[in-house]
Amino acid sequence: MAYPKLFSALALASLASGAVLLTAALPAVASPGLSASGIGTVMSQATALSVPGSSQPEGAVVVGGTLYVANPPTHGVSKFDSAGNYLGDIALPGGAPYPNSIVASPDGTHLFVTDLSGAGSADSIVIATSTVTNFPVVGQPGEIAISPDGSTIYVVSNGDALVHAYATSDGHSTGNATTDSLYSTSNRVMASADGTKVYQTMRDPVGALTTGGLRILDASDLSEIGHVDLLNADGLGQSADGSQIWVGTTDAAFQSAVAEFDANGTFTGRSVAVGQGPHDLKLSADGRWIYVAGNSGDTLDVIDTTDFSDTSTGLIVGSAQLALSTDGLRLYGADRNNGHIEVVSIAKLTLTSPASVTPGTGLTTFSAQITDGTTPIADYTTNTVQFDILDSTNAVVATGTVAPNSSGHASAAINLSALPLGTYSVRATLDPIAGTVVVTAAGFTVAKAAATLAATGTQPVLPTAIGLLLLLLGAAALVARRRRTA
Repeated sequence: MAYPKLFSALALASLASGAVLLTAALPAVASPGLSASGIGTVMSQATALSVPGSSQPEGAVVVGGTLYVANPPTHGVSKFDSAGNYLGDIALPGGAPYPNSIVASPDGTHLFVTDLSGAGSADSIVIATSTVTNFPVVGQPGEIAISPDGSTIYVVSNGDALVHAYATSDGHSTGNATTDSLYSTSNRVMASADGTKVYQTMRDPVGALTTGGLRILDASDLSEIGHVDLLNADGLGQSADGSQIWVGTTDAAFQSAVAEFDANGTFTGRSVAVGQGPHDLKLSADGRWIYVAGNSGDTLDVIDTTDFSDTSTGLIVGSAQLALSTDGLRLYGADRNNGHIEVVSIAKLTLTSPASVTPGTGLTTFSAQITDGTTPIADYTTNTVQFDILDSTNAVVATGTVAPNSSGHASAAINLSALPLGTYSVRATLDPIAGTVVVTAAGFTVAKAAATLAATGTQPVLPTAIGLLLLLLGAAALVARRRRTA
């Protein structure tokens, strides 16, 4: 009685083994509806936005979709929507306030503005209601910065060249920096990304430019914990995580340049020459680019953070303060020399690729979409988008180049039939007016169920034949068993 049962078990095992071998020998279908994408940004074009009554807009900041401009001639803060339409002014108290530098709280609820006129003061503005509260600060308040948690503003005095701290809740003073006899004139101030430090750039009296540098202060009491000697340190910026600090300088070693330091002031060895007087630095929305505004000629430079190379755009953006829109597609420059706001449109490239393809697949479509801060989109039809397929060593194994259409879309059908199994990445490169956008989407695969067989070069003919034979033998055995039991 045991033999018929064993016979049946062997027949079923033969059927199952044959099905597994046959299935493994057949190619799998690519995963549908999956994609990977990346974004990059670069300067595209610039237009001028007139500021009512202003001949010297000093500061600019964006909150939500609204641009706020510190506007001395109107003695207030001018507002503009994302299309550049003037929305009116928030009047500041006092006889004739001179709004200078402006920042927004991290939560987007308040603005803080320094007033250079008369006795030192600053204004706290509730954005939702335009309610203004004035409180005294150090005399001749210049640049202003805010802590990452929004609890403290840091104000530089043009009188004593020190940084002074004030609570945003009620404006009370929380302390000021210790004096450094080497540096006598202050330029910029910036809180570190983690809130533990405050950075200040300084120089000696106007004309001499023989001493100056970067001061690093302890945010808890504003005592100096380090400094770097530079002839004329000006613009300040930092990476998103605060591990790199960028300083605009005209130091003899760097000339007119942007130099990179770590959070503690150690030079990383990277610097690049830029336009004259790098006065304000702004990090792009994707962290790839440093936008640099020069106060001599109001020029705009763009530094690539990956290799610290510079592109001089030839665009004019102003010499006071840069601001970036929430979506990262518009850069605003307060151009106090020419009396308006420069609006620079930024190109954004989004790349999409399949998540996986079957080995032997021929033409495969890869797409890129260009958007920017203008409506309609700027004309990129004279530019090109190049798609490169990279293997695990980043070697180019396939490529395709196309021109975008009038809607900023570009698709390339690339032949992948010769690619072996593995994981690849696709790189898209756009070459617009002022630089290059490079976007990489990593991780699409060439794979199938018989990956082991294909990878070793074994042909699927033998497994297929064996699988079919096992299926036939198993089926025949089951038929014979049923006839015998009948």
